[in-house]
Amino acid sequence: MADPAALEPVSPPRLRRGWTTGATAAAAAATAARIAISIAAGRPRTPTTAVVFLPRRTRWLAVHMPIVRTRIWHAPDAVIVRCWIRKDAGDDPDITHGALIAATVRIAPDFAKHPAGEIVLNAGRGVGMVTRPGLPIPVGAPAITPKPRAYIIENVARALGGHYPAVVSIAVAHGETLAEQTWNPRLGIVGGLSILGTTGVVIPYSCSAWIHAIYRGIDVARAENFPVVGAATGKTSDAFLSTHFEIPPSAVLDMGDFIGAMVKYLHQHPVPVLIICGGAAKMLKHAQGADDLHNHRSQIDGKALTAMVAPQDRASLRSTVEAKLDANERIVLSEIVQQLQAPEHLYARIVAQSAARLRAQLPATRISVVIIDRAGNCLARDEGDAL
Repeated sequence: MADPAALEPVSPPRLRRGWTTGATAAAAAATAARIAISIAAGRPRTPTTAVVFLPRRTRWLAVHMPIVRTRIWHAPDAVIVRCWIRKDAGDDPDITHGALIAATVRIAPDFAKHPAGEIVLNAGRGVGMVTRPGLPIPVGAPAITPKPRAYIIENVARALGGHYPAVVSIAVAHGETLAEQTWNPRLGIVGGLSILGTTGVVIPYSCSAWIHAIYRGIDVARAENFPVVGAATGKTSDAFLSTHFEIPPSAVLDMGDFIGAMVKYLHQHPVPVLIICGGAAKMLKHAQGADDLHNHRSQIDGKALTAMVAPQDRASLRSTVEAKLDANERIVLSEIVQQLQAPEHLYARIVAQSAARLRAQLPATRISVVIIDRAGNCLARDEGDAL
């Protein structure tokens, strides 16, 4: 007989949080600054653990990170220290998890003569540079967003006692290659990654980073005055928009499942024309009122689906849909469509209802909605007044 204890439900393990690229860069920079000051003062120290202070509402949180390695240069006019720390994103599937972040700090050996020194923050290899307007960073500046920039400088200032000048350079090993898997090329950030992180903490499987990337894509599209902006639920719809509408990649938003977040931002930051492209199931959920299209956060309404099909299909479809609902199963739209005598009627209803929702929410924008299949073929299109 099975051990009763073995039959007890087991709670899933809590996902481990991690640290952002900005927090990791701040830790490396602060440690390099502490070492440089200790050398200049004649009391050299080389710690094995970095300490970084991350902002909270009313206080600073001290975080410890292991140092991978340290290198020191002694020049006639400067002390230069570089520290490497490996980014730990916790259990989040972040492409930069495990990346080596390096910070190089340069101070003058006679730092005591500089009571009001400035801290200059530069981009090293693997950190991108901004080449297009629309981002919260000026063109020609390193792609280090304002909040990480602030707490990198704050941590270096703490390490230097708040009074000494320093030049800080942040680098990311293989950052150029990693950046190809991000939105950076579309946003006009070239040469590497962005240094990001509002709070410094990575929450596993958080949607906030993706949603903020959508916002920045909208900002760039507006700054570039693109006449038409596309929004795609995935790679196939992304390719469809670029091929069939000739929308440049930098004007296509990778909205994924976050159509509601995108629409909310577009309401305050409108674009002239918006073409949304996605699969039938996701766009059906949007037509039925969902703002998050992920299958764990929204489902197809079976009764509403039955009402959308042609009258001759409703009787047979109703029994199938209700059986699935009674069994508490997720409806697979492709199975339903196979039973329809006129599936094109359903697709036309989906795009019409989805487009109507969008036009009500975005009155300043002309809207078009397109549904495609997995192979990238157009199933239905509601152009309205968009094109």
